Amino acid sequence: MNTTGPKSNTATASSTTSDAATGNNSASVSVEVFGPVQISGLSYNAGAGTFSMSVPTVNGASYVVEFKNALTDPGWTPLPGGPVPGNGAAQIITDPGPLPPTRFYRIVVQY
Repeated sequence: MNTTGPKSNTATASSTTSDAATGNNSASVSVEVFGPVQISGLSYNAGAGTFSMSVPTVNGASYVVEFKNALTDPGWTPLPGGPVPGNGAAQIITDPGPLPPTRFYRIVVQY
């Protein structure tokens, strides 16, 4: 299923033998499925040497923007300032630099 929104799933166990405690033979879980984060409002301020982006957020989630200067770099580095708390509105996130000629970004969402 490739849709967003609330989803639920139930698992049930059964047996051919007698079970005196049938109340624990099934369990259900509900989760909220969110779509991918769409970055917009990209802005480069050459005078300040900073890069900004707008990130739509979900209330209760935290957003960590990570970067690397080359795709061959072994790991991602989080931008300073820590996670950005989601509040249901778009948040402006700024990379204070210094910026190299290229930089790659990704957003890690924590629920």
